[in-house]
Amino acid sequence: MKLICFSPGDQVDMLRLQEKFKSIADAMSKKSFNKNASFAIPGVFLQIFTIIVFSVLSAQAVDFRASLLLKEDCSATVRGNLEATFSPLNPRNFYFRLDPDRARFRISNLKLFDEKGVPLRIKEFIPGEYITEYPFSHFEYEIVLSASNLLPSAHKSSANADFAILYTDDLLPRLELRSRPVSFELTLSAPQGYQCFSVNSAERGFAFEDLEKGVVICGKNIKSQSFQIGGLVTTILTTGERDFSETDAKEMITEILEFYSQRFGRLPEGNIMVSILPLSTGKRNGYWEGETRGRAVTIVSSEMPFRSQSLQRLHEQLRHELFHLWIPNGIRLSGDYSIFYEGLATYSSLRAGVALRRIRFEDMLSTLSAAAAAADAETARDFSLPKKPSYAVGLAAAFAADIRLLNRTFGRRGLLDEVSEIYRKYSKDPNAVNGNELFGNIYGINMSQIKTELSAAINSAGLEFSGGRLRVVNKPNSRQKAILRKIGYNSF
Repeated sequence: MKLICFSPGDQVDMLRLQEKFKSIADAMSKKSFNKNASFAIPGVFLQIFTIIVFSVLSAQAVDFRASLLLKEDCSATVRGNLEATFSPLNPRNFYFRLDPDRARFRISNLKLFDEKGVPLRIKEFIPGEYITEYPFSHFEYEIVLSASNLLPSAHKSSANADFAILYTDDLLPRLELRSRPVSFELTLSAPQGYQCFSVNSAERGFAFEDLEKGVVICGKNIKSQSFQIGGLVTTILTTGERDFSETDAKEMITEILEFYSQRFGRLPEGNIMVSILPLSTGKRNGYWEGETRGRAVTIVSSEMPFRSQSLQRLHEQLRHELFHLWIPNGIRLSGDYSIFYEGLATYSSLRAGVALRRIRFEDMLSTLSAAAAAADAETARDFSLPKKPSYAVGLAAAFAADIRLLNRTFGRRGLLDEVSEIYRKYSKDPNAVNGNELFGNIYGINMSQIKTELSAAINSAGLEFSGGRLRVVNKPNSRQKAILRKIGYNSF
């Protein structure tokens, strides 16, 4: 086993390599470790001298430490131990963020131990949820990472023969605290020739301040490129032959980050990682998934029929996912508010695409027309029921909210201005804000009457339907012109 771990922005040279290797060796020679076989971590301690870590963070206190041994068959062995000072909210409950069917397929050979290394009896409620007789301190299990259809996913941990996408919130058990996120340190071992990348690194691996936001990308033949945008060190990870080049991706990311920074405010200085990974062959053209956790963006996609279409689609993917660095990831939110921020991300992506001249104003209207059709189909539904409105309805709501605000302010201030104010006000607030209430108040939209809300917005904006598609009316009045100019129409 050999693993080389990188954090975005690290510069590799032989001198630093020798110094880091020596510092790790010196530190190891001064420490003693519990050799109890029940929870020893082979592949970490015994192979420590084959693990080279380029560190950008100093050592810090964490709640627990874990190791992950990634295998060539797309499975992994996970071991971990809680710090003596850490007492999780449910010290006898051991469970995963996996539905029972997926947990049954993925998790096996679970072993739990107390603080002395004594094995504990485990009772399974359902696959993925367990309880022990006494509080556990150490854990060990096997986990399968390959999806049943052998396709990687941007939304959950998955692996194939070329790379692995590792999300800590479904790889590791759900350990919780009432007052703050759970922090941890993860040490990785991987097959020969693999490299692993993350936004967060530490002396012995990767350190994360939030169990729900940890992301690590591992693989062979991964190409990486790091560059600075203001105070942001941005790293692009790609693999395989694609229709776009690393230069294409860099130019797009730079353009979008600068646009959003000017529009919503600058992100705190630090690292950003953007991984653009391919689907296996056989997936239909144009399919893609995206996920943004913390400061890590992961896009898994297939190519479009033509290169020009692939480039346009990549810019669309990046506009949507990079927006999430601001909302919701740039502020602490609680509650269920996905219908707002996903619709808002899509709407912001459209507005940015028009402003950056990557799409036409007519293209935005075409997408909004489809969202309006979805809203029409769902308008009679009772949104108090468990089934949630679609993200297309979220897009329609964002558009309706924007026009409502612009109409009230004669085109001076709309929804994206409110978003900028939200980020400015709450990005440095350590306390969580209820996202559903926050966005609900700003939107001012009755989701159960979205068809009526959308119709009023269309009229206010000087738009109308013609042949099932939105278009600008022949003679908009002065207020409608002001609104249309604000949302990107430039034909006046």
